[in-house]
Amino acid sequence: MKIGCDIDGCIFDTVGVLVEEANKYLGANLTKEDFTEYHTEKKIGIPTKDFSKIIADVISRDTLPEICGASLVLNWLSEMHDIWFITKRQSSIFHETINQLDNIGIEAKDRLIMVDSHLMKSLWVKDLGLDVLIEDNPYVVTDVYTSTNAKILMFDYAYNRYIAENSRIWIVRYWTEVRDILRRI
Repeated sequence: MKIGCDIDGCIFDTVGVLVEEANKYLGANLTKEDFTEYHTEKKIGIPTKDFSKIIADVISRDTLPEICGASLVLNWLSEMHDIWFITKRQSSIFHETINQLDNIGIEAKDRLIMVDSHLMKSLWVKDLGLDVLIEDNPYVVTDVYTSTNAKILMFDYAYNRYIAENSRIWIVRYWTEVRDILRRI
């Protein structure tokens, strides 16, 4: 099986770090549940330019917190399947991204694809012939669902809860669920 996996919000708890940074910026006490839109900066009261800088600073850090079980499950899957990492990050932080993944024990150097637009992910899903995509962005999930035959495991966040499960979309909260679903399909 060929599997694609997003990085931020799937492997790394980037959303949790963004919540922390938004709280520092606003002097607030927001939680992940307050991020009810994917582009939530206007809703929570941070100018887009400032929020973009916060995102850039966060994703270029030496380390990010791993979502529990991500490296364990991905390394187990890589023993049986082709794993590709597809992320919307600037190519200028390619090496930082490789190092972040290396720091949690994931070898991605030859399988990391960085795209300029979230919607370019569906093109890579097609070009690579991916059977499964692990993703959190609702726009990507919708685009991949409508333009490919890939199955999608969508990490659950407040900003994507309007997307319902169906025969090709599974909502997951933990990497153990990813493992269990991929064992069955």
